[in-house]
Amino acid sequence: MVFREAMDVHLPRISYKQWEVGETMLPEGTDINDVDLDEELRPGDVLYFSGTWQEDISHTAIYLGEDYIIHATGEEGQTTISYMSEYWRDHFTGAKRFDDLTIQYDNEAIFEAYQLLGTDYKQGGTSPDDGFDTGGFVQYVYNEAYHYELPRFGREQWQEGTEVSMEAAEPGDLLFFQGSSIIPALYIGNNQMIVTTVSNGVTVIDLTTSEYWPPRLLGARTYDTDRRDLEVVQIARSYIDHSFDDTSATFMQQLFNEASGIELPDNIDDLQQTGESIHVEELNEGDLLFF
Repeated sequence: MVFREAMDVHLPRISYKQWEVGETMLPEGTDINDVDLDEELRPGDVLYFSGTWQEDISHTAIYLGEDYIIHATGEEGQTTISYMSEYWRDHFTGAKRFDDLTIQYDNEAIFEAYQLLGTDYKQGGTSPDDGFDTGGFVQYVYNEAYHYELPRFGREQWQEGTEVSMEAAEPGDLLFFQGSSIIPALYIGNNQMIVTTVSNGVTVIDLTTSEYWPPRLLGARTYDTDRRDLEVVQIARSYIDHSFDDTSATFMQQLFNEASGIELPDNIDDLQQTGESIHVEELNEGDLLFF
């Protein structure tokens, strides 16, 4: 809960599964009595302990610095701050850092998908208000992020995309799994994905620790989400030397509607407030300039 709310890091629910992800700062087998924790760790790193109530990793705590930790203890029935006493040193396993699992919002699809976490599953659902099924979720995200019209169902989405290996998959690509039907999921990097499940709705899954999803992986697909911009350019070029008896804003409205079905305003003031403002050095084909 702490990492989710503080850093948008979605850790596995169970402590021994958390140990399988992230960056190892102190490996298993480290003799903690030979280590200065303040030299090796920083506040916010996570310590793991074994043998507290079961043989393997069974407890975890956030390091605060100066040999203090904060953790939830069953014995005391509350979240508390403790000193790294002889008891905790005897049970120490290792330490992790999870900075590399922070969700990256510079990808439009990931940003849109993250806003939908917790949305309920609904068979046939295609909107946040009604809920999503698996195909409806990724279709909605691509439409909101890229104005890209994915097919409605996973099997059709699988057929339309361009195959890429898992090693080459990038954040924003789609992963596909074999269930009772073909299930699409949005890859968000770091071996994680966002998918709609019957039990949890829209949720983050870590493929490193999941036992259900990896054996069902069919593959990954990427999509030419910039294609809409090129279509706008091509259509615009086809109008060169043709007359147009209306305003420049109406011309842009017609171009984008013709290219990708996007409904832009038909007056210059509203049009200038639409979309995302960018620096001139970030211009791509199909972006709009205002004078």
